[in-house]
Amino acid sequence: MKIHIAERSEIEKKGTVEDIVQVYEVEELVDPESLTVNIPRSYLPIFMPFRYCCAGGTMLIRRLCVYLRDIGYEVNVVKDFLSVKKYQRAAEYYENSFDSSEAAPGNSTMDQYLIEVSKNNNSICYILDMQGEMQAHNPRARKNPGSLFMQIVCGDNPIIWGIIIEKEIKHRNIDIDNYRNSIARIKKLMKPFDKIIMIFNKIDETSFMLSPCTVNKKGAYVYAREKYSDIFNLFQTPNCFQRLVHPYSFDFVTFSTGTYSFVDGRQGYYYAKSNNCFPMTLWEHIVKFCNYNR
Repeated sequence: MKIHIAERSEIEKKGTVEDIVQVYEVEELVDPESLTVNIPRSYLPIFMPFRYCCAGGTMLIRRLCVYLRDIGYEVNVVKDFLSVKKYQRAAEYYENSFDSSEAAPGNSTMDQYLIEVSKNNNSICYILDMQGEMQAHNPRARKNPGSLFMQIVCGDNPIIWGIIIEKEIKHRNIDIDNYRNSIARIKKLMKPFDKIIMIFNKIDETSFMLSPCTVNKKGAYVYAREKYSDIFNLFQTPNCFQRLVHPYSFDFVTFSTGTYSFVDGRQGYYYAKSNNCFPMTLWEHIVKFCNYNR
């Protein structure tokens, strides 16, 4: 499988990261399977939202990164994560997109971005934005995760898996069964010190969201447990006594990236970010697991 990377001049003509995907088919052919990832700090945990296409993973990451910047963290894309100069240029535009009011487009095959979060010169963790298709969308990815994915998952860094679910899976090429199979596959790759957060995304599209920062979390949990029972059961606590207190070996959080609107005559959607309570809660769970691995 080969992809195209755009020249900088072509990207600049388009002007925003949202438009980069439209000009990828310009010049250089790159085989993703031939690339080697560069993760500068092999001890830092990596928060990796695991999802299928169109589950909202990139916007979740953007909302989290904007929140972290607002409260004083340094959030920077690792420009040499992939040793392709044109990728490094695209990474600059990806980082600049954090403050955009336009919703992110679907990721292309080269859109795998590693983000470092730090404060006072102390690195805390990485956040990885990896294309949903490479994780759980197309049949090839479900059978063969690919070199980039395997390099990260099988590396030294602890992984904090953010498994994304929503009220209904709306993508026409995936259902609960094959999503469950994708998760079962990656569960076999999880290291003993990896951690899991089950993220009920797009909670604002459900009746469980009562106000901008009030969610019926118990109701959302019960719904998700019944709707995605085969996925929940993959992480059932093995010890029957511990199971009475902690039935599953993951943390459960709800999330909303914000509200979206379509403007006639313009490509894409515009969005207003959600209340800070959503990224704040998610970040608390991420930091807890980061501290666990120190």
